[in-house]
Amino acid sequence: MKYISEPNKKSVYKTYMIYFIAFVAFVGVRISSALGMLNGLSDNAIDIIYSTLIEVICLFVLPMILYCVMLKVKPRQLFNTCNFYKINFKTVIISLALGIVLYVVTIMTSTLFNGIITMFGFRSGGGSGTMTLGAYITQIFTTALLPAFCEEFLHRGMCLQGTKHIGFHKAIIISSILFGLIHLNIVQVFYAIILGVIIGYISVISKNIWPAIIVHFVNNFISITNTFLMDNNASYNNFVTNVYSGIYNMNFFLLVLSIIIGSILLIFVLYLLLKKLYENTMIRKVEQAINTAYNKGNPTSDAPIVYDSNEIKQLVESTTKLNLDFNSIKNPIDIFMPKQDKIYKAHKRDYIFLIVSVLLGTIITVSTFIWGLM
Repeated sequence: MKYISEPNKKSVYKTYMIYFIAFVAFVGVRISSALGMLNGLSDNAIDIIYSTLIEVICLFVLPMILYCVMLKVKPRQLFNTCNFYKINFKTVIISLALGIVLYVVTIMTSTLFNGIITMFGFRSGGGSGTMTLGAYITQIFTTALLPAFCEEFLHRGMCLQGTKHIGFHKAIIISSILFGLIHLNIVQVFYAIILGVIIGYISVISKNIWPAIIVHFVNNFISITNTFLMDNNASYNNFVTNVYSGIYNMNFFLLVLSIIIGSILLIFVLYLLLKKLYENTMIRKVEQAINTAYNKGNPTSDAPIVYDSNEIKQLVESTTKLNLDFNSIKNPIDIFMPKQDKIYKAHKRDYIFLIVSVLLGTIITVSTFIWGLM
């Protein structure tokens, strides 16, 4: 592996510094809200104001301005870096299906992790009452739509794509850990990290952030809708309660077997959908590159200019960033990943603000666990 100097001087350091500033602002708003900053307003008004401050200001506007100023780029360049490109209808459908599958993954991982922390005596707080139709509509906006766009912009956009030259795999893992910790809740941190890793690979494989935004939205939307139906539909509530009761009362051997079979099916379906997403994005670019190779320089002739295989390979790699040198591929996922010949070997100082962000998020998250033990 060849190592390079940073393409934009101190970009890793600056990106994590920007993230830290946004994180601190995020925590500040959370603390202010907990201290009653918005007391006296209606619940819907509080949700809208709070989500606007948290999502729009702290996680979108603030980091966007800081990134553009500190790295001296225009907003349009930042959006291109974050892979905000047009997608077709088929990609939207595949992304919606991925969102449904990943919601099931979220339920399974959260149930497993919550069961573990419950064994240690953790008890989460109760709900805030029945969700009304007005609250449901408000939460679709504040808990599904805004977080899907703003949180993906920050994590799968600026944080992941802004530091991808340290290596895509490393950038995905780091951005996913930050994504999990920014929830500041022991109940959500584990499944959020798992979800973040999968969404990270979805955004990189498709070279587009919109599938990640759609998946995030669908996951949150289903969760909100499930809560609304549980609160307002007795038949649905009884059905879900009976399903969970049946699972908890299941024979241990059958439960383990069901989990194994279910996990295999989920992985298989997830693989098929990722394959479809890949085919619908990257394969089309490969076809365009090959067509260009065979017709370039002689567009009016019926007899195309034929290039040798190595020239076509170079053209395809340069156009699509695919790695066609299969001997250099270390694991199957790299077949679908953009080609990355050279990696920036980050220094310890580049990670200062990343480490501080992780420590801050970890301290607060562990505090929520301790609080749940009391």
